[in-house]
Amino acid sequence: MASKFQNRLVGTIVLVALGVIILPGLLDGQKKHYQDEFAAIPPGAKTGGSR
Repeated sequence: MASKFQNRLVGTIVLVALGVIILPGLLDGQKKHYQDEFAAIPPGAKTGGSR
């Protein structure tokens, strides 16, 4: 027969494992992809500079 301590330990481990698996997905919310909002920057044009 398992002791009260063992029951609490197993319960704590299960709750922590579920928290580690589930909470990050809930707390992230909607992921925004900012990269899609930027237009492609064309290569630099020759301006006749003194380089």
